[in-house]
Amino acid sequence: MSEYKAPLVSIVTPCFNGENKIVPFFESVLAQTYENIELIFVNDGSEDKTEDICKEYEEKFNQRDIKFIYVFQCNRGQAAAINNGLKYVRGKYLTWPDSDDLLHPDYLEKKITFLENHPDLNMVISPIRHVTERGEALMVERRKRQKEDNLFCDLINGMNCYYPPGGYLITTEAFFQAYPEKTIIESPVGQNVQMLLPIAYMSRYGYIDDCLYDYVVYEDSHAHRRRTFEQALNKSDMTSDLFLAVMKQMNLDHSDYNRYAKMVEHERYRRHFYYSIQYKKKEYMNESYKLYKQTGSVLPKIWLLHIVRRIKW
Repeated sequence: MSEYKAPLVSIVTPCFNGENKIVPFFESVLAQTYENIELIFVNDGSEDKTEDICKEYEEKFNQRDIKFIYVFQCNRGQAAAINNGLKYVRGKYLTWPDSDDLLHPDYLEKKITFLENHPDLNMVISPIRHVTERGEALMVERRKRQKEDNLFCDLINGMNCYYPPGGYLITTEAFFQAYPEKTIIESPVGQNVQMLLPIAYMSRYGYIDDCLYDYVVYEDSHAHRRRTFEQALNKSDMTSDLFLAVMKQMNLDHSDYNRYAKMVEHERYRRHFYYSIQYKKKEYMNESYKLYKQTGSVLPKIWLLHIVRRIKW
């Protein structure tokens, strides 16, 4: 009887200026209990010591029998870095964790074992834990399973889902069926959504209840910096426009596209409404609420919030 060989899993990780954060990530990959791993690390034009650290860890990965593929590119953003990494993917399974987050030691083993035992599924979802850079637990995000579970709609609506990539692991076959050119749109926002949307629409997925991934909240993270009102709206609109572009690439039938496009616009104006309140823009609040109403049903809490703010302002 031939000895069972664990299927190869590809980890694609983009990084820009990660000298202060990639060592814990590398150590979390080295600590994996799973045996057949390739780590495709794309340096997105870092100007610090990221490359030096990668060279230091290359031998450690070799000793652990992890294939380490180091790719350097001029700075073009995370989506472009992921595209560059996808060229090298050979694994049966694919995950794309951020370079400043942490995999629990059994992250790969539990997820791949689950999918190996459920060959009808193409994605597995697990909770993620938010931690400080000192390792203090902040919260756990988990997706609540619904009777009529629809991750595709939830990703559009931003409800009952999370976007850090470590919550998901997918089959490479399903991903390349969705993206036969092995490229996603090179947008400054939404690379994780792009990776997930077609799989959520086309494939079946399952759940593991164990928390297997730490999303590290760094004090200097650009995602947590204060934006102006215009910057917040611009990022929101880029995200909505990206959703529409991805759905066009998916070649949805006409009725499906129209239905989901209306959901995208509804979510666009919901976000606009909340930003107008956050930044105390009364006139824009009324306008965005009007557009929100025109594109779909109004949530009771938003209706009430609109009434209260109109009275107070």
